[in-house]
Amino acid sequence: MIRYFLLFIIPISITFSQLHFSGFVNPSQMYGLKNGDTFNLPFRFGELEAGYSFTNSEFKIIGAAEHRWTNMTTDFEIREAYWIWYPSFGDISIGKQIHAWGYADASNPTDNINAYDYYYLFLTGIDRKIGSYSASIRYYGENWQVQGIIQTEHQPNRLVFEDDFPIQPPINPPSSAIDDIDDELEFGFRTQFSFDNSDLSISYFHGHERMLSAYTFNNSLPYLTPIQFEYRKSDILGIDMVNLFGDFIFRNEIAFFTTKSDKYHSSADISILMFNWTGKYIQYVSQVEYTGFSDILIAAQFLGNHTIEVKPTFMEDFFQGGMGTPFANIFENAFLISAAIDLFNNMLEIKPLILVNLEDKGYMTGCELNYSPIDNWILETTLNNFVGDDELGDNYIFNQLEDFSHIKIGIKYSF
Repeated sequence: MIRYFLLFIIPISITFSQLHFSGFVNPSQMYGLKNGDTFNLPFRFGELEAGYSFTNSEFKIIGAAEHRWTNMTTDFEIREAYWIWYPSFGDISIGKQIHAWGYADASNPTDNINAYDYYYLFLTGIDRKIGSYSASIRYYGENWQVQGIIQTEHQPNRLVFEDDFPIQPPINPPSSAIDDIDDELEFGFRTQFSFDNSDLSISYFHGHERMLSAYTFNNSLPYLTPIQFEYRKSDILGIDMVNLFGDFIFRNEIAFFTTKSDKYHSSADISILMFNWTGKYIQYVSQVEYTGFSDILIAAQFLGNHTIEVKPTFMEDFFQGGMGTPFANIFENAFLISAAIDLFNNMLEIKPLILVNLEDKGYMTGCELNYSPIDNWILETTLNNFVGDDELGDNYIFNQLEDFSHIKIGIKYSF
C-alpha cells in the first residue's frame, strides 16, 4: 500500500514543488597492511539527495551508487524515498525510510527499526543502515515528543559472504531452508522528554530479528536442507538519555530484548529435533565526551552485552541475539576512546581511536585524516590495524580481523 501511495503522490509533488539537491562523489580504495593487496569489496562511490518541497510538505529521495574496482561494476539503489508532511502538531512521513533512535555515537542498542548493511558496518549513523517501507507520525509537546512507526515488510541484515571481509556468518543457507514470516508487520514507539540540560527517551519495538536462527534439525538423511532457519519474534524495551554538565556530555543507552521462536510446533516425528527458542538479553552503551583546549573533542565509550536467560538451557552456548548493535554481539565487553582534532582553520581533521576487547586479548588502533585544501573537496586517509592473540585460535574475532587491517585512501567532492 505504501508503494502505491508513492506512485500517486510523486507526480503531484513534482508539479507544485521547488527542487533542491545535494550529494557527493567519493572514489576510494582499501589496501591491506600485511601485503598491500587491494580488497575486493564494494563501496559507496556517490550519493544524491533530491527534494521537492511544496507548502508544508516535501518529497525526499536519496540514491546511491555502489562500485567495485575489481570488475568495474556499479549498482544503483534508492536508499530512501518518502513523503513528509509538517502539520502544526509535528510531522507525518510515509515511504522507504531510515529511522535513527538513540543518543550514543556509532553503537545504539535501542536503534532497531532498520536492518544493518554489513558491507558498511564500520561506518557510522544511517550510512550503515538499510531503508524499509514504513510510516511514521510524530507529535511535539512543550517539553516532550512521541513518535510511532509501523512497517509492513521485514528487512533482514545484508550479510557478507566474501573472503576479503572477516565478519561472516557460519553458514549461508539456501532460500529453501529459510521459513517465511507469517506476519511481517512491525511497529514501535518512542517518547522523549526534555529537562534542564538533559533528555530522556523510552522506546518499544515489536518485530522479527534481522539475523537467522536454526529451529529445526532433521537427522533422517538424506535431506538437502536438514536444518531449517527462521527469524525469531523480538520485543525490545529501550531507555536512553543524554546529560550536559559543563564541558562534559554523558550518553547512556540500555535495551532489554525478549526473543522467541516464531515457527516452533510439536512433532511426533522423533527424527525431527526442534528448538523452542526463548531468550532474554540486554545491550548497553555508556559514553562520556569532553571538549577541551582548542575545541579538541575526546570521547570514551563502554559497550556491553549480557545474556540473561536462554531456553532450552542446553543451548545456552549457541544462543546469539539477532537484534541490537552488531558490535555488542562481536565484543561482549569493549572499551573505545577517540578524539577529534581540527587544525589550520578546520582544513585538517584528525580522528585517532583505540578499541580494546575487555573479555580477551585483542585491540584495534585507527586514525582518520581529512584534509580540505579547498571548499567542497576532502582528501581522506583512514588507517585501521587489528591485533589478536594466537593462543585463542583462528575462530577468535580479532585474529580474523588481523587480515582486515588496512589503509583506505579516497577523495570526496560534495555539492
